[in-house]
Amino acid sequence: MECTKAMECTEVAWEIIKHFQDDFSTLYSCFQVNKLWSRLTIPFIWEDPFSFKQPKNYNYIEAYL
Repeated sequence: MECTKAMECTEVAWEIIKHFQDDFSTLYSCFQVNKLWSRLTIPFIWEDPFSFKQPKNYNYIEAYL
């Protein structure tokens, strides 16, 4: 599928990413698709980075470095 206008691609990607805003694993996968998806995903990841459930011994510093 090829978008005819750049804005259409952005809007479609935005709608898709919004559905995964509570799923860190999926957001991270979306972040790795391409530059457009990365730019659209970053606000959701950084909105509240510590709200995502992680194991008790999870090292946040290593994750963000």
